[in-house]
Amino acid sequence: MGKIVALDFDGVICNSLNECLIVSYCAFNENLNLSYDSSKIRPTHQKQFNKYRYLVGPAHQFYYLWDMILSNEGNIIESFNRLDYNEAMEKKFAKKFYAIRKKMINNNFDEWLLLNPFYSNVLLFIKENFDFDKFFIVTSKDLFSVVKLLEFNKIKLDKDHIFSRELSFSKVRLFEILKSNFNIMFEDIIFIDDKISHLLEVQPLGIDCYLSTWGYIGHDSIKIAKENKISPLHISDLNTTYLSC
Repeated sequence: MGKIVALDFDGVICNSLNECLIVSYCAFNENLNLSYDSSKIRPTHQKQFNKYRYLVGPAHQFYYLWDMILSNEGNIIESFNRLDYNEAMEKKFAKKFYAIRKKMINNNFDEWLLLNPFYSNVLLFIKENFDFDKFFIVTSKDLFSVVKLLEFNKIKLDKDHIFSRELSFSKVRLFEILKSNFNIMFEDIIFIDDKISHLLEVQPLGIDCYLSTWGYIGHDSIKIAKENKISPLHISDLNTTYLSC
């Protein structure tokens, strides 16, 4: 098969910032009467959410972010790094989060789609450059959302090329499954993610890692990437020949 390209979804292909803002806020406040209007959320809280969105991985971690924002936590980055995880609360919050998202999809599918726009340059690059036999998505997002958003943007990708949270929340485990399913060497995988912790997690496997700088990244992400020999990638870099498989 040769080299393949694997992309994370949120923050690399899809800008789900507004959807995550609204759904996670409603889930935290136990408000199932969903409004698509984010104006009910204080501008200062929205600004903090946008600033620190990059700290969140799986959806249940939005609980901690909103807890810190609404309690006026002083140093959110420090607090995130020393979290005292509450598994019961995480499960409860995640259940609400996905119930609200499902309600949004069922009640107003078109508005949900519009809350999840694709990065236009990334969309163009995928359509114009990828051999879809060598294109994969490795994400902690749910399969249904990924498939529907790809379809809306007219990207026809086989479901067996999508490795989502239903299989595992661990990127290492997802790549192990991908490797096994397609008989691919880790060294032949190019992986683009906007979360530096995910890249550091899979880099020891021998995967060729790149940091997406157009996604949800922190101020120190590029520095950490360079220190670990992970190349920061700008949208303009997507057309370089080494990413065209």
